Amino acid sequence: MRSIRSPFIVLLLARTLAAALALLPLSPMQSATVANLCMNPGFELLNPAGNNFPLNWSAVKSPAGQSSVAHDPNAHGGRIALRLSADAAGQAGANGEPIPVRRGEVSFHYQALKCGNGGENLVLYVIALGADGAEVPGRTIFKVPAGHVGDGQWHARKLEFDYTANPAVTRILIAPRVNEATAAAAGDWLVDDFVCVESALGPRGQIETFHLADGVLVVGKPSLLVAQVANTGDQPLPSSVLKLGLPAGIAVGAAEPTEIPIPELAPREWRRISWHITASEPAQARLDLDWHGDSFTVGQSRPVWSVQRRDPRAEFTDSSGFWRPMPALTSLQEGNSAPLRPLKPLKSAQLPDSFIGVTAHLPRSRDFERVFEPEHLVDGDPQTSWSGRGYANAVPGPVDWAEVRWPLRQTVREIRLVPYHRAEGFPVDFQVKLRTGKSWTVVHEMRGATLPAAAGTSPKQPYVISLSSPVTADAVRLEATRFHTAASLPTDCATSHFLRLSEIEVISTAGDNVALATRGGRADVAFTFRWYYNSLAVIRQTYPELFNLGVKWNRISQWGDWTAWSMVEQRKGEYHIDPVTDRAITDSVKNGVQILYTLCYGNALYEETPWLADFGPVWRHGHPFTGDGGPTKPETIQAFVNYARFVAQHFKGRVKYYEIWNEQNSWAWYGSPPDAAAYGQLLLQTARALKEVDPEIKVSVGGTAALAPEWIAQALESGAGPHLDAIAFHPYTMPYPEMGLGALDVVAGKQAWKSKEELGFQTYPEMLAFLRQRFAPYRTDFEIWANEWNAVPTRELSPYRGNSEIVETKQAARFFLVNTLCGVRAIWWSLVNENTGLDWGILRTGDLSRKPIFYTIQALTTLLSGARPDASINATASGPAPELRCEPLRGRDGEILVALWSAVPPQDDAVSQPVTLRIRGASSRRFKAEAVDSLRAQVQRLDVERDGVDVVIRGLHVNDCPLIVRLGASSL
Repeated sequence: MRSIRSPFIVLLLARTLAAALALLPLSPMQSATVANLCMNPGFELLNPAGNNFPLNWSAVKSPAGQSSVAHDPNAHGGRIALRLSADAAGQAGANGEPIPVRRGEVSFHYQALKCGNGGENLVLYVIALGADGAEVPGRTIFKVPAGHVGDGQWHARKLEFDYTANPAVTRILIAPRVNEATAAAAGDWLVDDFVCVESALGPRGQIETFHLADGVLVVGKPSLLVAQVANTGDQPLPSSVLKLGLPAGIAVGAAEPTEIPIPELAPREWRRISWHITASEPAQARLDLDWHGDSFTVGQSRPVWSVQRRDPRAEFTDSSGFWRPMPALTSLQEGNSAPLRPLKPLKSAQLPDSFIGVTAHLPRSRDFERVFEPEHLVDGDPQTSWSGRGYANAVPGPVDWAEVRWPLRQTVREIRLVPYHRAEGFPVDFQVKLRTGKSWTVVHEMRGATLPAAAGTSPKQPYVISLSSPVTADAVRLEATRFHTAASLPTDCATSHFLRLSEIEVISTAGDNVALATRGGRADVAFTFRWYYNSLAVIRQTYPELFNLGVKWNRISQWGDWTAWSMVEQRKGEYHIDPVTDRAITDSVKNGVQILYTLCYGNALYEETPWLADFGPVWRHGHPFTGDGGPTKPETIQAFVNYARFVAQHFKGRVKYYEIWNEQNSWAWYGSPPDAAAYGQLLLQTARALKEVDPEIKVSVGGTAALAPEWIAQALESGAGPHLDAIAFHPYTMPYPEMGLGALDVVAGKQAWKSKEELGFQTYPEMLAFLRQRFAPYRTDFEIWANEWNAVPTRELSPYRGNSEIVETKQAARFFLVNTLCGVRAIWWSLVNENTGLDWGILRTGDLSRKPIFYTIQALTTLLSGARPDASINATASGPAPELRCEPLRGRDGEILVALWSAVPPQDDAVSQPVTLRIRGASSRRFKAEAVDSLRAQVQRLDVERDGVDVVIRGLHVNDCPLIVRLGASSL
């Protein structure tokens, strides 16, 4: 699989948003829609954090065992409602994502199941928040009427709120509750389908975007800066002035004024302004945008960083997705003036075995399926589709475009835009242009388009642009600047705004669609959304970087690899390995990277599971979210065993390690709850078959979403234990690597989340001891693998908000180090992810450049390959560094390695503290002492003291990213 819970333990359900929008005619028009400001209003998108909780909502419950907050299939609309339950001593509730509005209306539906005090304690609050996120007193309250309790009916309610009189209020929170600030009693109710709309007060100026095309300015190279301002009020906004504030060293083009008059704007009217800015010198500064009129002033600011030239080792993105220079590093030891130098990395083929691995998609000769490719815009099939990228906002700043051209000029009378499934992703604000020779002419401009869902169902109803007079042209271009939300696909982790279309039809005066591929039509686009799959070109370009990292393991078979069951067996009883993939596995072994082959997923030839929602055009095979679920029938299990036996025979001598399924305790098994007995039979029969092919094969239980000790124990009751060699898990939900994590388990036939405290441990080593003890009855010497984790950083335009690239890097450094110290093989997801939404790759999405994590992994593989913890090394550390860790290892050449770090939540700007390292009994040896900063992969010779038989190294700069001290013959 991939992941994030970060990836994504669970299947995130799609929800259509068309019901919340006005249904408008399909001819060109001017319109305005009232946006629902509530995110995930029907709870259909489920959180990937391991507990299946609705995305953009958080649970409020206490104490444990006396309250619950969970999604429920008894929904008013869609498939999910939220159920809040508590006994008389408990409290239950949920908080929606804060909404930046001060006056408006919240409407929702509810069903009161039971209440011990006539509905008094079943309450919806609208809670006012200040800029600091703290509550501002004065809640707006709704209480369930007594007559609605237990009537079995869904009821609708509207709740108006107005906090405009209090300037401290900046946002509101939607908060259903049981027993909060009310008379306590047992209570149980369902809530669903929230809508929050703003009541505007007269004119209202809003800066909708302030976007810089290039995240880092290169001196002398112009970059496009875009601003869009709008009147989001209900009355005209008088004329005003927009002013761009530039720091020293940055200028705009000579013909581009920085102070621009904005004429009166009607309600929902907007203006888009652009500049070309150029830096004359390297600097860090800010760009300021000030928009003011007689009755209002609004502003926005964004950082800008300019460099003489780009250097991937000197830059990173912060938690907002903006680019920054890497923090300066002058020395790794107080008073040490020895020069810093880059560590010389070794490749995988040069290194012995290690505990460090990465998932990299395998090269292939072609894609098994092509779902969102631009070719679908001209294939004449209204059911196929193209999709652009996903954005966090309706007006992100960039222009997304799709262009179709045909061989000979044609006289065009009509253009038809055929919408995507349920009309999701149809552009809101856009232009359509026709090209004659080299000249483009705008033939249609639209603002505020909204199509009904029926327009995107069969038969589809195109958006028709009838030209006032025919135009001779050879190309058409759609440019969109405002986007609708589009229903999420399985495993999406945030609400996105997309441009999606099924066809662009160009009708000539003869009545022919001249844009068809069969007539020579070709489509080009700004970007193609490929879900979590990578294109052939990206895989070919990036795959060699796997060997440059120095890692020793690649976990394969997720998201499009031609090694999954449905790709290997496309006709019953016929098996085929793509020759390019076959060769890639051979090359991997030759280059020193072993394969962990995940045997997965289901195959619709034998057993097809129903979809949980209608996602429209998506990949149909190779992943359980789209009908290829876990085998439950004897004949399907046998077919899977046959597939596994073929694979083992085909790769005998090349692949030694196999894993049976992936995250089978979650929706990746495609059952609710997942079937432990069926999985146990799959384990038993598959592992036995693999060992029959080659007794040297090592077989692992599939990596679970978080932990699943009880569910896996149920599966092992099948008797598979003696045939298995390893247990694997994915430590998503782990805040940082030294901590243990909880379990997504199955209790009394239901999926349930258990905290690490409930399981009886606190730290990562304690968690491993717990797992070994729990599974000892089935086999006493199981290996343990942590074979999927990541720490996704934020991208400026992405709907997913995560870490900075520095935090991502520190998490990876500690993940690999801690697992090496614990003897656990650890695998990072993944080498690259082509989509811009979730950039969990070691190479950046988009330009495929190396992130800081790349160099950190190189440093760790170079240092830790062949290294093992060594209790005979007596190393201690002291100093003010919080949660100081000091862990000695014996390197592959016999050298002493000591890892020093603070086991605290990683931060961008962690301050180093001076630490003294003492290694007892080491002074009689001849050695060189060096330190490696794992964040930057920099090396420095150290100043060392001898104190009797001890070696003492003072003033080491230690923070939350491992500093590794090496005593031995220097080769770094």
